[in-house]
Amino acid sequence: MLCTQMIQANKYVRPHAKRAAAWEVRLNQLQETVDNLLGLQDAWLGLEPIFQAASNAAFGGMTTEAKLFDQIDSTWRTAVLSILESPVVFTLVEIPGMLTSLVEANSKLASIRRGLLSYLHTKREAFSRFYLVSDAELLKLLADAADPQRVQPHLHKCFPGICDLVFESGSESETDLGVVAVLDANLNTLGMTYSNHTTLGCERLDFAYTALKSKRVMPNTPGCHVECWLKDVETMSQSSLGHYIEIAIKLQLSTGASAVSLFSEAHISHEQVLIVTCQVYWTYAVEAALRRATVATAEAEEAGLLRARSTKAVTQSTEVYADPQATLRSLLILEQQHLDETILAVRDQARDITKNRPTRVRSALNAVIILSLHQRDVMCSLVEGRVCDVEDFEWMAQLRYYMRIEPGSDERTQSSRVESSCVYNVLPYAYEYLGGRGLNRLVYTPLTLRCLRAIFCALKAHAGCAVSGPPASGLTSILNGLARALAIHLLSLNCTAFLDCVPISMLLHGASLSGIWMCLESIGCLNLNVMTIVVAQIRESFEASKKKQLQTRRLTRVFVTGFGVGSPQQTSTAEIFRPVSLYEPEPDVLATVILCSQGVNRFESCKFASHITTAITVFDQMLSERENHYRFGLKLVAAAARRTAFELQRHGWYEKNREAESEARLPNRIVAQTLFEIIEPALTFRDQNLFDSVVDAIFGSLKVTESESKESFAVAFRVACQKLNQQPLDSFYNKVLCMHNAILSWSGVALIGDSFSGKTSTWKNLGTTLDLLYSKHLGVRWCGVTSVALLIGSFTLSELYGSFDHSRHEWTDGVFSTYYRDMSKSVRDTIKINHCFLVLDGVMDVSWTEQLHTALDESSALSLGSGELIHCRSRLSIVFESEHLRTAAPNMVGRISVLHFGNSHMKWHVQFETWVQLHFCQSRDPGNTSQSIAPNEEPPTTAFALNEEECRLLEALAQWLLEPCLAFVRQDLWDLPALVADESLVQSLLRLLDGMLRICLRGADPSAGASDVKERRQRRQHIECAFIWSLLWSVGASGPDVSQNRFGIFLREVMSDTLIIRRRYPKLEEMLIARGWSVPEFTGVFSGILQLALPTKAPAHDYEYRPRDNETGAWRLWQESLQSAKYSAPETGDAAICDVLVPTVFTARSELLLDLLMNAGGHPALLYGPPGSGKTVHARAALSRLPRKKYRTAYVCCHSTTSTQALSHHLKNTLVRRRKGVHGPPTNQTAVLFVDDVNLPRARGLGQAQTPVEFVRGLIANGSWHSFPKGESMPTLRHIEDTSIWAAINGRAISRRLSPRLIGHFTLVLTSDPNEATLARMYTVLVESHFAAQSFTSDIGAAASALVAATVWTLREVISELRPTPLRQLCKFDPRDATRCIQGVMRCRADDDFDRNGLARLWVHEVVRTFGDRLCTVEDETWLANQIQSALLRHFKLDLSTLLLEPNDSPRATSNSSAQSALFQLPSTYPRSNTKQSSYETRQLLFGEFHNALEHGVYLEARDMEQLYNALEHKQDDLTSAMEKEGSYRSRSLGRLTLFPLNARA
Repeated sequence: MLCTQMIQANKYVRPHAKRAAAWEVRLNQLQETVDNLLGLQDAWLGLEPIFQAASNAAFGGMTTEAKLFDQIDSTWRTAVLSILESPVVFTLVEIPGMLTSLVEANSKLASIRRGLLSYLHTKREAFSRFYLVSDAELLKLLADAADPQRVQPHLHKCFPGICDLVFESGSESETDLGVVAVLDANLNTLGMTYSNHTTLGCERLDFAYTALKSKRVMPNTPGCHVECWLKDVETMSQSSLGHYIEIAIKLQLSTGASAVSLFSEAHISHEQVLIVTCQVYWTYAVEAALRRATVATAEAEEAGLLRARSTKAVTQSTEVYADPQATLRSLLILEQQHLDETILAVRDQARDITKNRPTRVRSALNAVIILSLHQRDVMCSLVEGRVCDVEDFEWMAQLRYYMRIEPGSDERTQSSRVESSCVYNVLPYAYEYLGGRGLNRLVYTPLTLRCLRAIFCALKAHAGCAVSGPPASGLTSILNGLARALAIHLLSLNCTAFLDCVPISMLLHGASLSGIWMCLESIGCLNLNVMTIVVAQIRESFEASKKKQLQTRRLTRVFVTGFGVGSPQQTSTAEIFRPVSLYEPEPDVLATVILCSQGVNRFESCKFASHITTAITVFDQMLSERENHYRFGLKLVAAAARRTAFELQRHGWYEKNREAESEARLPNRIVAQTLFEIIEPALTFRDQNLFDSVVDAIFGSLKVTESESKESFAVAFRVACQKLNQQPLDSFYNKVLCMHNAILSWSGVALIGDSFSGKTSTWKNLGTTLDLLYSKHLGVRWCGVTSVALLIGSFTLSELYGSFDHSRHEWTDGVFSTYYRDMSKSVRDTIKINHCFLVLDGVMDVSWTEQLHTALDESSALSLGSGELIHCRSRLSIVFESEHLRTAAPNMVGRISVLHFGNSHMKWHVQFETWVQLHFCQSRDPGNTSQSIAPNEEPPTTAFALNEEECRLLEALAQWLLEPCLAFVRQDLWDLPALVADESLVQSLLRLLDGMLRICLRGADPSAGASDVKERRQRRQHIECAFIWSLLWSVGASGPDVSQNRFGIFLREVMSDTLIIRRRYPKLEEMLIARGWSVPEFTGVFSGILQLALPTKAPAHDYEYRPRDNETGAWRLWQESLQSAKYSAPETGDAAICDVLVPTVFTARSELLLDLLMNAGGHPALLYGPPGSGKTVHARAALSRLPRKKYRTAYVCCHSTTSTQALSHHLKNTLVRRRKGVHGPPTNQTAVLFVDDVNLPRARGLGQAQTPVEFVRGLIANGSWHSFPKGESMPTLRHIEDTSIWAAINGRAISRRLSPRLIGHFTLVLTSDPNEATLARMYTVLVESHFAAQSFTSDIGAAASALVAATVWTLREVISELRPTPLRQLCKFDPRDATRCIQGVMRCRADDDFDRNGLARLWVHEVVRTFGDRLCTVEDETWLANQIQSALLRHFKLDLSTLLLEPNDSPRATSNSSAQSALFQLPSTYPRSNTKQSSYETRQLLFGEFHNALEHGVYLEARDMEQLYNALEHKQDDLTSAMEKEGSYRSRSLGRLTLFPLNARA
C-alpha cells in the first residue's frame, strides 16, 4: 500500500494513473476484508467454546444469542472453506458478498457480547456470590454445571471456607447425588493425598437435614440450575453451623466443661463452633459472677459491713458476702486451670505427631489458648479494678457474645441467634462457615483491643474505616480477626495504578448483596478518577442501606488502607470512613501469646518472650538503618516465637530432667540458635560480628546439637551437590538450610547478593535435596519441589500481570498470573503434592512488587486488574532473586524473609575446583559406592580428561598465579569495570582453558601418561602453557594495551620470583594477605618452574601458544600468523568498510578467542571496548567463517526503543520448531545469535531494568523465553536448543547501563583501539585494492600511502587536541571517523579529470565533512584548517591555497589564511542564473552523487553551484509530494520543506 501511494505521488504516473487508482482500490478492499476476517476469527475462537455448551441447561437463557452465533459460525466456516479451496489472497476480493457478510457478522458480535454480559448479570443477580468470580471463570463454571463434581474447583471463589463438597447418592438412583457435607482441607500440610480427608486434616461440616427438617440439596434435580443449588448450599451450611453452635453452647452451659472436654463430642470438634461456644460461655460466666458481686455488695452495704469491718458481731449469714469478688476470683482460677489443661493437650498433640506437623485438632486448640489468654487478662483487670457491676465500662468495653432465644410456639420451634456486643453496639453473628486451618487466631494486645473497639463502634454510623499505620503494624491481621470473630468473609483487594473502576464496582456490588466485607488495600495507589468513582459508589450503597432501599442480608462494610494520616483523601471521606490510626503492638505480648499457644507454659513463655523481644529490639536499634532490607518487626518476632516453641518440643524439653545444669541451659541455647537461624542469614558481612557480640552478651556462647532431621537433610544435600556438580561447603549448606527454614515460615523469600554469590545454586540445590528426601522417605515429613524461574525484568506490567482489551472485552493473562494460578491449584487424586517455587529473578522494582502485597500476607490472594482474586491453596513460595531491595515496595519487604549472600574473596576456588572435578577421570570400583555421583547416574563425559596428577598441577598453578593476578588487576589496573567480578574473570579463564585443552589433549588417554614419560611431559607442557595463555587473555586482557603490557610485566616477574611481590608491591601484598593468600611451597607435582617458559623478547600478549608447532608445541608471535593470511578484496566497489575485514593482529586474536568459545561448548561471548574498536566487524567476521552446514547465524542491532517482542519475533524467524514448545536450528546445526549494542535499550522504573537485556539473560540462564501470540489469552513458553549468544557493548557503558548479572554469564572479549600501525595496515590494504580494482592511474595508486598516512596523522591530532568540552559537545572522535574519511575517498571512480590533485581535494572534503562539521567555534575551525594544511604539505606535498583554485582560474597572490577560511565559508544566497561564483573565497569544496543528472550515482565534485541547487530543489519537490500523499490521512496542511546546508558554527 505504501509503494502504491508513493507511485501515485510521483509526477510521472499520469500515463498509468487509472491502473494505479484501480490497484489502490483493490488493495484497500483486500485490507478491509482481511481486517474483518481476522476480527471475526478472534471473536469466534472466544465464543465457540461457550456456545458449544449451549445445549447445557445452564445456557438455556441465550437462545437469541445462540441463533446469532450460528449465523456467524456459518459465515466463518464458509470463508475458511473458500480460502482452503483457493489460497491465493486476491480471491477474497473476487468472492461475491464476502466483504458484506464479514461486516454483518462483525456487527452481530456486539449484540452477542451484550447478550452474554446480560446473561451473566442475570446469573449474578440470582446468586450474588457470582460477582466475586470473573467473567471467564463464571462461563467455565456454567459450562461445567451439568456435572456437580466439576463445579468444586470454583467453590473457593464463592465460599472462602469451603474446599470440597461431599456427595452421596440417594436411595432411588446412584446418579441422584446429594450434598451431605462440606470440607475445608488444610492444604498447607505436605505430602498427603486426597483419598483420606482425615489424614488431610480436613474439617467436615455435615448438613443437619434431619434436625432442621430441610430438604436435601440435589444438584441433579431437573430445572435446578447451578445458582439455585449453590444458594441452597450456602443456606444449609449457615443453618447447620448455627445448629451445632446452639448444641455446643447448651452443652457447655449445662456442664461447664472445658474446651478440651468438648472435643469428646462429635459435633463440637469444629474450630469455629468451639471458639464461639467458649466466648458465649465466658460472657455468661463473667456476667453471672458480676451479678453475684453486685448482690453481695448490696447486701454488704445493708448489713453495714463495709462501714464497720472491725465489728466482732458478725452473723454467719453475712460472712458469705464479705468479699464481693470471691466468685470472680474463683472463676479466674477455674479459667486458669482450663488454660493449663489446654496447653497440656497441645503439648500432647505435638508429641504424638511426627516432627510437629500441625493437625486440625491442634490448630483449634491453639486458637482456644489465644482466646483463653485474652479472657484471663480481662478477668484479671476486672479483679484488679474491683469491678462489681455488669454496666461498668471496664466490662462493657470488651467484645462479648450472647445467645438470644427467639420466641416460638414451643421449645422445638424456638430458634437462637448469637450476637456480639461492644460498649452499646451490637452486631449479629453471620454464621458464615470459614473453616478451621488455625486462621481464627488473632493475638489480643491492648493496641488491638483499642483498635477493635474503635472499628466495632464505628460500623453503625459509618460505611467503614480508613485504617492507617506503619508497615508491619498488623492492619490486615486486625481486620481479618474482627471479620472472623463475626463469621464474615473479608475480601481483600490490592489496589494498583492500572486497576479500573469496573472490576472494583462489580466486587463492591457483589459484596453488598452477599453481606461480605471488603478491604481496599493501598487505595491511594488508584488513579484519582477511579478512586473518586469508587468512593462515590460506597457512599451511595451505604446511604441506600440506611434507607432500606438496598435489600441486603447482613451488614456490609468497606475498609480502606493507604490514606495517610491527615491526608486530603482521608479528610474528604471522613463522613463515610472513620479514621483509625495504629502503631506497632507490644512485641513481648505477641511473643508470649504465641509461645503459650504452641504448648509452652505461662511462666516460661514470659521468660522466653522477654529474651526474644530484648534481642530483636537491640538489633533494631543498632542495625535497622544500615541496610534497606533489615526488618525487625512483628512478623520476625512471631516467627522467632514459633520457631522457639518448635525447637523446645523437638528437643524434648518437657520430658528431660531440668535439674541437670546442661539441660537447664537448653532453653537459652534454643532461643539463641533460633535468633541465629532467623536473623543472621539477612545480615551483611560487616554486621555479622556485631550480631555475634550481641547474642553472646545476652545468651553467652551456646550451641545446639543437630537433630536427626538435619542429619538426613545434610546427607541429601551432599548427594544433591554431586548431582548438580556443586561443592558441599559448610557455608553453602547453611544457606540452603536457612532457605528451607524460611519457606516453612514465610510465603516469600528474597535471595539478595552480587553475582556469583550462590543465589541460584541455593534454590536449585534445595529443590533437588527435597526431591531426594521425598523419594527416600516416601513423603513422610518431606515433599518434592516444582520450580519455575521468570526473568522478571524482561516483562512489562501488562505482560506480567495481564491486560484488558476494552475493544473486545477480553482479559489476557500475564506470565506471573498464569503460573501463580497453575501452581495454586490443588492437585487431586495424586500421591505427591509438590512444594512450588515461583522464582522471580531480576531487579525488584516498586512498580510490580506492590502487586504482591496480598499474595504474601495471610490472605494469600493475588489481585489482578480484571478484579479476579487468585487464592493460593497449595504450598507456594515466591522466591525473589535480586542484587538488593532498595527499589522494592517497603510493605512487601516486611512480608518476606531475606537471605543475604555476602561477598567472599575466595569464591573463585569453588569454581576452579568444580571445573577440575568435572574433567577428572579415575578408574571406578563397582563395589565402592562412595565414588558414584548419584544412583543410576553415569559420570559426566567431556571432550578431554585429566588424571589425578594433572588435576593437582592445575590447582598448584591456580594457587600460585591466579590470586596475585586478580589482586593486581583490582589494585593497580583501574581500567577494569567494577561490575566485573573476580569470578567472572575466572569463568572466562576456565572457558578458554577448556577450549585450549580440547585442542592440546584431543583424543589423548589420561592414563597413558603414567607409563609413557614423553607423553607425560608433553601433556604437562600443554596444560601449563594453556593455563598461562588463558590467564593472559582472561584476567590479563581486561584493559587496554597499556594495562595489558603492565600485567604481562607483572606476570613475568611473579613467574621468575614470587617473592618480588613482597619487595616491589607492598600494597599488593597487604591486599593478598587480606584475601588469605600466601606464597605457596612448591612441593609435589609442581616445582615452580615451567617446562616451556613464556618468551621475553616481546610483550606477553604478543604471543600465542600453538600446540602443533614443532610437534611438541611452541610460543609464536601473532604477527607470524598474518604472513599466511591473505586479504580478498570485495567483488564490487560498493562494499562498505564495515563489511570488509582486513587481517590484523587484533582480528587474529578475536578469531581465536571466539573459535575457542564455540569449540568449548558454545559459551556466550561479550565483546566490549571503546567505540570504533571493531567489535561488530570482528563478530560478524567470526560468524561468516563458521561453516554454513553446521551453523546458522543471525544478527540483531539494538537501539533505545528495542522491545522484547522485536527480539522474540526475530528469534522465532531465525530458529525452527523442533517439537512442541522447543525451538532451535535445523537438526545437526548450531545457531549463533549476535546482539549488537546490547546496552542501548531504554531502562524503565526505579530499578532501571532493561527488558531486552533481561530477555537476553533469560535465553542464556534458562534457555527459554515467553512469547505473547496475538489472539491467545495466555503467554506461551518456548525453549531453545543448540543456540549460542554473542553480544557487543560500548566499553564506556559496561559499568553504567548493563546488569552485572548479565555480565556474569558472558566471557569477556576486549577489543582495544587499534594503534596507528594497525590502522595504516587496514587502510592501505583497502585503498590499494580499491585503486587496483577501479583501474586508476599509477600516480593515484602511488598516492595511497600518502592518503592513509595523512588520515591517520589527522585522526591522532584531532583526538589529542579536540577533546569534549562544554563548547565541544559533539567532539567525540574515534577510529570510526577515520574510517568514514577513507570510505568517502573510496567512492571515487577512475576518470580522465581525476588526478592526484583531485584525490587531495576529495580527501580535504571528507576531512572537513567528518571533523569540521562538528566544530562550533571559529578557533577550532582555524586549528583544523592548519592541520589540513600541514597534512597536505607533509604527505601530499601540496599547498592548500593552490589546491582550492578553480581549474580555469589564474593563480594570484593569496595568503594561507584566506584559503583556510574558504573551507568553512557557506554561500549566503542562492546563485542567480546570470552570475557565476568563481572566486575561491566564496565557493565550497563539495562532492556528491545527485547533482549531475547525466552521471547519477557517481561521486563527483560539484563544480557548478547553480546545477547543485537545482538538483536540491528537484529532490525537495519529490520529497514534499511524497510526504503530502503519505500524510493526507493525517493532515493536509503540510507546507513546503526547506532544505539548507547545516552550519555548526555558534
